Amino acid sequence: MNIFNKQAYLIICLSVILSACASLPDQKSVQSRAAKASQTTSSTSDVLQKAKLKIKKADSQAMSFYAPSYHKLALQSFATARLLYGKDPRNKEAKLNAQLAIEYLNSGINNKNIVKNVLKKSLKTRKVLIELKAHINFSDEFNKLESKQIIVIESIEQQDKKGAKVAEKALLNEMRALEVRAIDYAYLAKTHTMLKQANKLNAKDLMPKTLQKTMQNLATTQQFILKNPRQKLRIEEMAKLSLFQAERLYSLTRHADQLSRAKDNSQLEKFILKQEEQLDRINKVFKGDEISNLSFNDQSIVLQKYTEQVKGDIRSYQSKNGKISKTHLDKWKRKTVLLQTEVRRLQKALKEAQAKN
Repeated sequence: MNIFNKQAYLIICLSVILSACASLPDQKSVQSRAAKASQTTSSTSDVLQKAKLKIKKADSQAMSFYAPSYHKLALQSFATARLLYGKDPRNKEAKLNAQLAIEYLNSGINNKNIVKNVLKKSLKTRKVLIELKAHINFSDEFNKLESKQIIVIESIEQQDKKGAKVAEKALLNEMRALEVRAIDYAYLAKTHTMLKQANKLNAKDLMPKTLQKTMQNLATTQQFILKNPRQKLRIEEMAKLSLFQAERLYSLTRHADQLSRAKDNSQLEKFILKQEEQLDRINKVFKGDEISNLSFNDQSIVLQKYTEQVKGDIRSYQSKNGKISKTHLDKWKRKTVLLQTEVRRLQKALKEAQAKN
């Protein structure tokens, strides 16, 4: 037996052994159809090209996931066909293996349809996990679950639908646990970052009550996600509130930290002048009289009255002219909101400063 015949023999034997290891209930039927189809007048080259295109299409349809055993056997048969054809284009086994690859993929398509019907719940959850980018942010956990899901799919290839449904129930519990983690990461990652930054500034000691309230709100949001992972709109709403509170905590903690360090380093005068500058910045927007001779609290009251006056002017303008341009109105609204926010922040800072002094 020459070298080529030995190689060919070994390849064919290996193919048979591998096929036996992944034996499928309809394997004999697949082989029978392949043998019959290979008797046509089509050339081996044409059949190989057809098998190649079939494999390419199977890849686009995720056949390695929906029909792993069929897909694996198809690739093995195709590899054998190409090798045999490369040695001898007239080798009949080359054409047979190429046709066998095609038949395995055809059976794989049928298996995919069964899988999509039997494993609807886990497939839907898998889709949700991918949408949440769990395969990126929690790649190890996702890959482990996908490996388990493929094992369940392999039981369907073995025509054990009942066993697949039982296995799916246990798998769903793990998938949903990862879904909760993925939702938490997707919607609350920024919140966790802000909390981490606030804690680095010692929020526990500087803003203990605000920290407690922020953490309670976050816990409520996480609990809601745990119980209602698919209520996207409500989760988004609660996540926004959690982020707002975490950002507020960070801003107030940073402010308290600055005040604390200013007092310790005899920088209190510089800190106070900075607060005066911030109030003056708002006053200049209104083009009001000089009010720096007033206490910070009195200045904030004056600025609040200016804000109320602006709102009154807007209402008056609307009543006289009927309508106001949306652009003009939005501009005033934004300005008003910013001013009100700054006034509240400064009032809060002043109270804290007075309490510490």
